Amino acid sequence: MINCIVIEDELQHREYLRDIIEKNFPDVKLAAEAKSVIEGIQLVNNSVFDILFLDVRMPPLSGFDVLKSVTRRDFEVVFTTSYDEYALEAIKFSALDFLLKPYSVDDLKTTFEKFRNKENHLHTAPKIDNLLHNINPVNQKKRIGLSDKNGIEFYEIDDIVYCKSDNAYTTVFFDNKKQVVTSKPIRDYEKELSNFPFYRIHNSYLINLNKVKKYIRGDGGQVILTDGTTLDVARNKKEGFLHRLNEV
Repeated sequence: MINCIVIEDELQHREYLRDIIEKNFPDVKLAAEAKSVIEGIQLVNNSVFDILFLDVRMPPLSGFDVLKSVTRRDFEVVFTTSYDEYALEAIKFSALDFLLKPYSVDDLKTTFEKFRNKENHLHTAPKIDNLLHNINPVNQKKRIGLSDKNGIEFYEIDDIVYCKSDNAYTTVFFDNKKQVVTSKPIRDYEKELSNFPFYRIHNSYLINLNKVKKYIRGDGGQVILTDGTTLDVARNKKEGFLHRLNEV
């Protein structure tokens, strides 16, 4: 049995989640509910459960305030939110799960399948730490979680030099020559890093524009990056690349 709790300030959303679970997931139990951040903190600290469904917006506080205040983090977190680009960016960078309202039975099915397929559920704490780091305005250097065969590790986005596509995989190259092979396609990183100075100069390459040391003119041209790597710029990417480069 998968035991869940929900922290959500709107009654209709709590009832909706309870109804879907009761009608469609016999091996899942919604064990308890809270309608505010303060109630939610007490609920988390005094309950034993597997998954926390956590609303992001609960004025005057937020779901993030729950995670800042609880004394334990040995559970999976699934954020429930309307579209909020800032919140979703922080959640994705921390490799945490989310459901966009209004979510469906199939969305919840995917969430529970993810939970069942994980070998263990004891690595949520560093994800939450990274999330709280990224939403803190004091921290100018944001971090992203990268999954490899050994698990998830968090890196400062500013330290990425470029990403290289290998079909469904992506290799991420860093200033210190470290390389991380991840099981996500490069298009996902292109989307996730769209609010940062990154540009897809080629089907195979997504580069950090702050790491461009030199541009060599040509049909598409080439870039030399700060780590000494030389990469081709696709002809159809040249104009957009030079425009973005001048904005950095």
